[in-house]
Amino acid sequence: MRSLIRKDRPAEGGQALVLVASLIALMLGIVAGIDYEVARTIGYIRSEHNAFEAQQMADVGVQAALILLRYDYEEDKRNRSPVDFYFKVDESNALEALAEIQNARELWSMFSEHGTNPMRLMGLGSSVIPIGETGGVELSIEDESALWNVHRLFRNRGIKMNDPEVRAALNGMTALLEDRDVAHGIIASLIDWMDLDSDPVDPEGAEKFYYQSLEPPYENRNGPIQHNEELRAIKGVDEDIYSALISAVTTWPNDLVLYSQYKININTAPAATLMFLDERMDEAMVDNIVAARDDAAFEKVSDVQRFFQKELEAPKIWGSILQRGSCCPVPHV
Repeated sequence: MRSLIRKDRPAEGGQALVLVASLIALMLGIVAGIDYEVARTIGYIRSEHNAFEAQQMADVGVQAALILLRYDYEEDKRNRSPVDFYFKVDESNALEALAEIQNARELWSMFSEHGTNPMRLMGLGSSVIPIGETGGVELSIEDESALWNVHRLFRNRGIKMNDPEVRAALNGMTALLEDRDVAHGIIASLIDWMDLDSDPVDPEGAEKFYYQSLEPPYENRNGPIQHNEELRAIKGVDEDIYSALISAVTTWPNDLVLYSQYKININTAPAATLMFLDERMDEAMVDNIVAARDDAAFEKVSDVQRFFQKELEAPKIWGSILQRGSCCPVPHV
């Protein structure tokens, strides 16, 4: 009897099926990869296009602001009155308000949060200027001389805590932060951050040793502060103090030659900033100044002098302000 042993041949049809399935899976993967790359490329192109449009709109906003400021400069020259103030009109009657705007001075201030908003008068409800169908520009112009500039404390040879300028700054900082000890420390730290030496001006100040002991360590500036955000790096400035500071304090501009060039514009300064004018300024004086300028802007230094001497009965305070050059109506920079 003979045994027959049959050896089956491989299922060629099954192998082909597996191969086809593998090829299909590979093709699907390639297609999915291509789809992803196409989507990513389209997204990148769209993003670049949006960024380009946004940059164009931002450039339009900057150019519009420059045109307004140039117009203001020419008008100031023509009227021989290089003084900035906030132009305001009665918004309750839009037609009358628009008629006033036709002959308005200080058009730049209408794009400040403190002045009359022309977009509201035209019924647009906001300060956004629409540009085509793609978006719009929110134009904002603010007077930096409305704020107390920290560079009034910067001297190449340093400044002492008993200097009249420091005492005036301490008065304003105390009113702003509502704590004289905290204000004292912030003022001292500001001086040390900017001055060129390595000796603290006060035990509450901070020089290189303090900042190098932090984690991570960093250097103090030893020169003019470059940006408002830099105030966050100064000893004692937390988020609450920083928020208070930028409501009344600025670092712009930071390239003037003399500290006395950083004048406070008494017409545009918020009440908190007016406390920085002199160490003897108080809330009652500030309220009187604000009420007076709301009736009519101070257009000459002699107007301010007369007001301090007659209305506030504070000629000595005015004498100190005038001597230190911390005031008054000034042209924008």
